[in-house]
Amino acid sequence: MAKTIVVKQVGSPIRRPQDQRATLIGLGLNKMHKTRELEDTPSVRGMINKIPHLVEIVEEKGERRLVNHPVDDLRRERAKHRPSELRAPRSEMAGVILFYT
Repeated sequence: MAKTIVVKQVGSPIRRPQDQRATLIGLGLNKMHKTRELEDTPSVRGMINKIPHLVEIVEEKGERRLVNHPVDDLRRERAKHRPSELRAPRSEMAGVILFYT
């Protein structure tokens, strides 16, 4: 099942820049308190982040699985075989990239 989010318009587009109005229309919202169920993609999230003062996320549906990058799995496997004094400190692991599918 694809992850979806329910978005509700809570702010008026009156006296807002044209690009913010266009973003609302792109999300399928044009009237106050109207809701839409949209697929949770990076482009939709970006549109929501562009106008957070006009919309709110009411509900998130579906599952989002956390998947590690294959390089991270290899690093973890190598770290198991090293003595603990040679392992990288936690601060160096801050750059680990996680992918959502």
